[in-house]
Amino acid sequence: MADLLELNQWMERRYSNSFDYTTAGTLPFNQSPQNGTAFYNISFSGSVTRNSFTLQAVPTGGQASDVCGTLKIDEQGTRSADETDCW
Repeated sequence: MADLLELNQWMERRYSNSFDYTTAGTLPFNQSPQNGTAFYNISFSGSVTRNSFTLQAVPTGGQASDVCGTLKIDEQGTRSADETDCW
């Protein structure tokens, strides 16, 4: 999912400025696609710490019943989903 990867890179750019993910503040957008009808709601999963974060894309609307379910990516680029082979 391109928007989730874009936000992951956005977080890394924030970290490269201060070596602290907590300085990122609010995400620049919170849905995918960024404009129009949302198919995923994007947010942090859990707390953002100085050295870690996890972003999640929760399916909504037309994607609500997708078998992949919630897609996640963390600060190390580790990707996960409710099912395998979804990324």
